[in-house]
Amino acid sequence: MEKIVKDGLKIDFHIHSIASSHKDGQLVSNNTVDNLNVLISGLINNQVNMAAITDHDNFDYDLYTALKLEEGNENCIKKILPGVEFTVTIESKELHIITLFDDENNDRIASIQSLIFDSKSNKPKYDLPRSFSENKYLEILREINTNVILICHQKESLSSISLRKHDAMNLGQQKLEELIFLDYFEAFEFKNKRNEIFNKDYLAKQKNHLKGMKFITGSDCHERSKYSTISTDKNFNFTYLKCLPTFRGLMMAVTGFSRIKVGVNSFFSAKAPVKNIELNINENKYNLEMSRGINVIIGDNSIGKSLLLHNLTNFNYLDNASIKKGYGNYLKNNNIKILTRISKEEIFRFDKQGNIRDLFNSGKTNGVNFLEKYFPPSPNYGAEKSNVLKMIHDFVRKLKSEDELKESVRALPKITFELLEDESSSLQITSINSNNKNKLEEFNNLIDDIKQAKIFLEKIKNYNFLDINDVEKIETIEESLDSINQKYTSLKKELQKKDAYIAIINKCLTELDCKLQATKTDKQKKIEKYKESFLELTVGIKNIIRSRLKEPKYKFDIIDLKPEIETYGKYKFISKAHVDKIDEFYFIELLKKPLSSTYKKKFDIKNYDIDDFKRNINRLQADTGDIFNDYENEIKNYIENDFKIKNIITIDNGDINESVLSNGANATIYFDLLSLDNSGNGVYIIDQPEDDISQKAIKNEVLKDFKKLSENRQIIMITHNPQFIVNLDVDNVIYLKKEENNSISIEYGALEYKDEKTNILKIIVDNIEGGIDALKERYKKYEKSN
Repeated sequence: MEKIVKDGLKIDFHIHSIASSHKDGQLVSNNTVDNLNVLISGLINNQVNMAAITDHDNFDYDLYTALKLEEGNENCIKKILPGVEFTVTIESKELHIITLFDDENNDRIASIQSLIFDSKSNKPKYDLPRSFSENKYLEILREINTNVILICHQKESLSSISLRKHDAMNLGQQKLEELIFLDYFEAFEFKNKRNEIFNKDYLAKQKNHLKGMKFITGSDCHERSKYSTISTDKNFNFTYLKCLPTFRGLMMAVTGFSRIKVGVNSFFSAKAPVKNIELNINENKYNLEMSRGINVIIGDNSIGKSLLLHNLTNFNYLDNASIKKGYGNYLKNNNIKILTRISKEEIFRFDKQGNIRDLFNSGKTNGVNFLEKYFPPSPNYGAEKSNVLKMIHDFVRKLKSEDELKESVRALPKITFELLEDESSSLQITSINSNNKNKLEEFNNLIDDIKQAKIFLEKIKNYNFLDINDVEKIETIEESLDSINQKYTSLKKELQKKDAYIAIINKCLTELDCKLQATKTDKQKKIEKYKESFLELTVGIKNIIRSRLKEPKYKFDIIDLKPEIETYGKYKFISKAHVDKIDEFYFIELLKKPLSSTYKKKFDIKNYDIDDFKRNINRLQADTGDIFNDYENEIKNYIENDFKIKNIITIDNGDINESVLSNGANATIYFDLLSLDNSGNGVYIIDQPEDDISQKAIKNEVLKDFKKLSENRQIIMITHNPQFIVNLDVDNVIYLKKEENNSISIEYGALEYKDEKTNILKIIVDNIEGGIDALKERYKKYEKSN
């Protein structure tokens, strides 16, 4: 008998014989033991692996035993099961329930007909006019006293308005939900393949127990002569089950969604490099078959499970010399020789114990590096940031202008107007004023902006994907900027030269004025002082008016900072700034940040006093000697932080920031991303995937990822978690066992595998903490008699 599942099994548990003649009449009259070869030929032509004759409320033991002789006769037929299609009334509705029996006890199977059918009268032993009551049906099952699988008819699609007479949906959705919740039926049978689409669509929209419905197909064949050509029926598809050809295997299949496929036999990936593992323990040779699906290694702590993985991979993924040496000693002391080697080329990924945690923890292979390939290139917000900085700079210039204006008003001389007789000999020497300061500052700003623009243009030219025409256009702009720079640099130098001449002249005038002052009378000096003050007042007023007319304006722009987004599976990987939009609220909040907390509350950008404003930024540590420059520099720091790029992962409209993920969330995302990765061949090897993940996350998220992973590649894992064995429905369990004499032995097989020596389910119950709890839903079905 096979120990692991190597391929899906094609099934048909709905075939009728002459034992249904009490209901179907002449339609089944030719389906006798004598022409059984016609049915066998049809099963072989259709490559059916598991089958059952399930007659209406009757069981032909002789026909069953004759067909069972075909098991293992070097043809496709691997298993024949005993069964009956019962008519049962539940809640006043007649249902057809295909009931398959465990064939382990042949005497119990032989008793079925006498319990349900009166051969003399050729009628079922109904307790109702046309059916068995539910109580009678359950009483019959108890009397037969063997494990059963119940498959109820649901021929019409779940969303259909019209209901078929014997379909489960006749019970009404509420009652059907109750039965599904109670695991009353293992599966539901349909025939027309178009119904599969409607059923799946209907169930996907449900938020109740109906989601637990599992569907298989049955031919409902009444005429054997037509069975050979049933596969040509465009409305019918056979069902495939991933299981061993045993009753226990069938039970495992119909209680797990991932083991059932209609119309396709594609349970395993072709990317399965490890066919078997050969090893010797104390001269005992083991050749462990490996499934193309999920293989788990279980056993006591410190028995050598991790050692096995590392030895198989030639210690390529173990960099700890001390552990490696310890493994070598363990192999020698226990007389173990592992003969199989898996090359690096045959490995998709090896995650040793704690590796996923290390992937995301700082100081090691950072999680950012793992996620990096999923994020888009970082957006460049250089132009937008420059715009914001310019807005701030313009506002600070306005502040400076307001402050200078107020200081100019304060500096106006206070004079008393009076009439003084001027002396003809009076001579007044006045210095020459230069009005070039503001213009020189503007020239400097322009020249600096041109310099920054050229730096940006040079950066743009460095992109290697630009063609020659684009580079030439940029160089033309650079030449224009050079020309403008040259012009205003020249004008700047002329103004600086004029100011130098004025400074020399003013120096001479000052020296001359000193000499002149020594010869003047007190009256002359008073007249000149008055004139000088009056002139200073008029010039000051003129400058104030000019300043008010030339007061700098700041322009406010609304800027959207669009993120870069890559979609991968259900995740969106987003690269973005810390701020999404530059609007008036953001701008005002920026202006407030360096201000004192009390002043922030009353600050009004349209109505503030410059002296009050200055007092509330006086707390800044002056680095430049200019309080306004310090204010602007502090705001620049906030802007730099706001424009830093951060990576965000969104899922189901919620944000997950990868920099603050927990180990459990990290692992959940990690496995989800791996499940979507179809690139590369090879086996995925992992030691204890359950580390740091909650039981809820394993059940709701991670198991689905591993099932999807197994569709694309072979998996070998070590685990102590029953969910990763039973709920994941693994394909092969390898159990390392410490015997009483301390020697090591190995047993292996599919979950459902059982022989005189090995019982995989019992091994799980006895050796995995919580194993019995994980198994109880299925255990109560195929161990009902216990």
